[in-house]
Formats: sequence, structure tokens, C-alpha cells
Amino acid sequence: DKATDISDELTSMQKSVESAVAKIHSSPTPGELLLQQQQQFTEEVTSMTRPHAIRRLEELLSKKQSMDCVIYLHCMRKRWKGDVFGSSEEDDIDALFAIYSKYLVYRSEGDTV
Repeated sequence: DKATDISDELTSMQKSVESAVAKIHSSPTPGELLLQQQQQFTEEVTSMTRPHAIRRLEELLSKKQSMDCVIYLHCMRKRWKGDVFGSSEEDDIDALFAIYSKYLVYRSEGDTV
């Protein structure tokens, strides 16, 4: 049923994001590639609207691109601090879980229309 499918997807997403967050937070110094991604994503985020930013996170989460998603989230948080993107790195998993939950519910409601 749809509730089970959503629950399974959320569980899978949460594990993937937890792994990405752990990798990012456990690194004593960001690698060159990570710094390049942060710079690129920060530039992209400056031209995004808030709704577009949320759609970008939904897209990355649905494609299981958790590492990019967490990096984007950090860039978005700098632009929209305290918003749906959370206020600190401790909010990473909860913020992404909330965004993806809403996306899955909206998507499943669209399937029934």
C-alpha cells in the first residue's frame, strides 16, 4: 500500500542522508572536491528562489544523491537561515526528512487524482 511505500522510501532516504552527514561531519578538513562543490552550489543557490531550492532538494533526494543534497542544504541554509532548511548542521537529517516527507505525500496524492 502507499503508506508502506512512503515509509520504506523515507527509511531508505534517512539512512542514506545519515551516511552522507556522517561523512561530511567526520572529515577534519573538507577535501578540495568538497570545497569546489560547495563553491559551485553556493553560486547556484544565489540565483534560486526558495521554492526552486526546495524542488532541487526533492529532486536530489529522489535520485538518492544524498551527499550533494547535504552540501546544497548547507548552502541554502546560509541564504535562508532558520527557514525550512534548518538553523544548524544538527538539523540536516530532520530538515531533509521533512522536505522529502512532504514531497512524497504530495506525489502520492497526485497519483490518486
